[in-house]
Amino acid sequence: MKLLYRTAEWHALAKLRMHTDTSLSLLEELTTEFGDLLRKFRDLTCSKFSTVELPRETAARNRREMLNQQAAGSSSATANQREQPTAPNPDPHRPESNVQVNDTETGRLSASNTRT
Repeated sequence: MKLLYRTAEWHALAKLRMHTDTSLSLLEELTTEFGDLLRKFRDLTCSKFSTVELPRETAARNRREMLNQQAAGSSSATANQREQPTAPNPDPHRPESNVQVNDTETGRLSASNTRT
């Protein structure tokens, strides 16, 4: 709950159009605390979920690797075609996330996309 409150507080301060010395020092302190809270969230919460890349993420990564190999002049190496395990993205600048959750009834992975 503290992370949610600090996110709203940081956002309100960051959106101010006219800052004072006091608001800037408060924003600086809050940014440091917010970063610490995000890292704590990542370490405690995100490690509890087993996630994998979505097929479109795997395809995009493979395309990037192929382009990088072609740019480097190495056409003999092939891109890694298997899905890579990933951690959920707690990045505050990218609130949408694509996380696959294991359905305990069917044993299947289902994609949860929160983008609108």
